[in-house]
Amino acid sequence: MLDTKSGLILKIILNECKDGGYKLLEKNDLLSCLPSKYRVEEEELDKIIYGFEKDELISIRYDDEKVYCICTLPKATKILETQKNNNVVYKFNFFLFFVLTFIACLCSSFISGIILNLIF
Repeated sequence: MLDTKSGLILKIILNECKDGGYKLLEKNDLLSCLPSKYRVEEEELDKIIYGFEKDELISIRYDDEKVYCICTLPKATKILETQKNNNVVYKFNFFLFFVLTFIACLCSSFISGIILNLIF
């Protein structure tokens, strides 16, 4: 499972490398695409990118101080699809929990109303 920063960086890479071939990506472009809340330094970006390569999510042909030559691998797409599906399941579970709680509250107030009518 990817953390938020890594997931955003992987999404950016997948969007840039849609055709499946190697593509030149500048480090500054990757960093500027991140929302300000999730900005990282170049050193942290390097760690994340090489972590992707170690996990076989991307292939790096070469890199220098400012540019990566990257190709995405099928495993990266699968991971992001799995993460998206998990988010949908979580939202559905939250909605189901809300509905069941609402029904339980209605039932408890109905039952307490009946009991109060029987007592008084």
